[in-house]
Amino acid sequence: HSQPVSSVSCSPVDESLFLSCAQDGRLLLWDRRKPKPASRLDVVSPSCSPTAVVWHPHQSSTIAYGDELGRVTVRDLQTSDGVRTINAHSRRVSRLTFSSESSPLLASISDDCSVAVVTAELREM
Repeated sequence: HSQPVSSVSCSPVDESLFLSCAQDGRLLLWDRRKPKPASRLDVVSPSCSPTAVVWHPHQSSTIAYGDELGRVTVRDLQTSDGVRTINAHSRRVSRLTFSSESSPLLASISDDCSVAVVTAELREM
């Protein structure tokens, strides 16, 4: 990254993999086993920086990230069409977390002082 990192999330199944996002607008997938450790992941809006990232606790190819505009995106890393986005907040998403239950929920908090809880498929509760 060329700007401060805002969030890091480790893979729940592979200790060599982790994600990071930063103010440079990049979302990176890191693999400590590779000579070039970072791969850039496409984000919904390249002009808007991702601000929080989290790995799904039970689905190793699923991640979620939030951005400066309050959007929350869930993405399947194995498919290019597995991207879903909602406008969860009116300001920057500051943190995301999945519940660890068998049917996980995704919670996000924002600089707009709100909490949003949705299903992992981004359906509102």
